[in-house]
Amino acid sequence: MKPTGLLLSLAFIAVFSLNADAKTPLDISVNGSYIKSAAQGFIEEGTAMVPVRIISDILGCEYVDWNQNTKTVTVGYDNNEIQLTVDSKDAVLNNSVVKMPVKTMLVNDTSYASVKFLSEALGADVSWDEKRHTVNITKDGIELDDELINDAYTTDDIDWLAKIVHAEAQGEPDDGKIAVANVVLNRTASNEFPDNIYDVIFDRKYGVQFTPVANGAIYNNPSIACYHAAKKALNGHNVIGDSLYFCNPAISTNFWIINNRPFYKSIGNHDFYL
Repeated sequence: MKPTGLLLSLAFIAVFSLNADAKTPLDISVNGSYIKSAAQGFIEEGTAMVPVRIISDILGCEYVDWNQNTKTVTVGYDNNEIQLTVDSKDAVLNNSVVKMPVKTMLVNDTSYASVKFLSEALGADVSWDEKRHTVNITKDGIELDDELINDAYTTDDIDWLAKIVHAEAQGEPDDGKIAVANVVLNRTASNEFPDNIYDVIFDRKYGVQFTPVANGAIYNNPSIACYHAAKKALNGHNVIGDSLYFCNPAISTNFWIINNRPFYKSIGNHDFYL
């Protein structure tokens, strides 16, 4: 065991308190790659909580053991050991107790702990990206297997989707923001439009598709609310079904959509069409 250096470093682990929307999907990025996980992280008391096993496996731990009787998960790495007990803030590190910001939790048979505490204990650096609602973990020498990488979307996808949401719906309710993102994503899945977010936004096959592309508003910096709406849509939250079009009837000067596409529903100032 090598308790001294480890405990000295962990004794001063900083805790980031997150200004976060608990309903927004939380991503984990390791060395720049989004991680695939059957059990998603969440926010508890301003702390990002993540599955202990997936972080331990990714960061090269030698074993992760679960004791059903004591509800304790034990992580072994580099001749060190961490013990985390459900419903306790105490982490036992090489027989010494270190206090965590939030207690270890058991949710749907999966143990969760503070991502910052656990990752730093395992020798990684951690930062919080509030806009993209993402925990960024970096550690030298980590090689991710392809099956661990979530390639459903990229940081660029999040950014461009947030930009079009901001440009088209910054004053709309949350569902109105999500709905604009849904239209863009529905188009990527349709044979009528390009198959990626950027090309859908800048599609000019039948003329400019989105006014913010023509007037330059697409390049404005999105609000956090628009980023979070984009994240929700990317993770499957859909409020407008298969709609491919929308317009604001109060200010619209082109009535092609209204005259040619089936109406689906209204949200805020926008009408959505199939």
